[in-house]
Amino acid sequence: MAAVFEVSISFKEVLPFEVVFDTLDMAQLPYTISSIEVMDNWEYENLRSLDIETTGANTLTDYVRNNNIITLRGFINNNQCGFSSELISCNANLVEAWISLEHLEFLDTDHISHCNSEVYELITNIIVKLSEHHQVDYCAIGVETYLSYQKHIDAIIEDSNNVNRWIISDKQQPGIAAGFSTTKKNDFVILSREK
Repeated sequence: MAAVFEVSISFKEVLPFEVVFDTLDMAQLPYTISSIEVMDNWEYENLRSLDIETTGANTLTDYVRNNNIITLRGFINNNQCGFSSELISCNANLVEAWISLEHLEFLDTDHISHCNSEVYELITNIIVKLSEHHQVDYCAIGVETYLSYQKHIDAIIEDSNNVNRWIISDKQQPGIAAGFSTTKKNDFVILSREK
């Protein structure tokens, strides 16, 4: 499988799945879901498949609220994609989405450039819009990212890898991160790795 472009978002509370699907529709991303799974942890304990036709958004949200992990797999414009939602420390909700870069080579870089900046701006605008009704702590965007989940955002940034953009609530009070330019948008600090 090709590398994947990833978006990881930490919310203060569980993001309803209805909002996830509405956001994809708002971004005009035609998607199909090929599988839905629920499990207790990333060791895949108690893994079970859910029926795509009969499992509603509220049911998926309830699974996450009950400390299960939900994963969806499918396609966006014929590109493999996936999505997960889980509770992490202090009942924060981590929502992660990925898409295969097999046919999206312009995104497969270690920085933001004129070739891919439109995608990063689109995601940034979606996060800012989501924050109008759902409290976003931070969002990390990049290729094959690794995130370290810790209490303070500066430690998360320092110990994470392959993130090209951070969108951070200014309530988190992020410090200066080496290798990133800093801008502000609404109530967010935007850290971007650009060339």
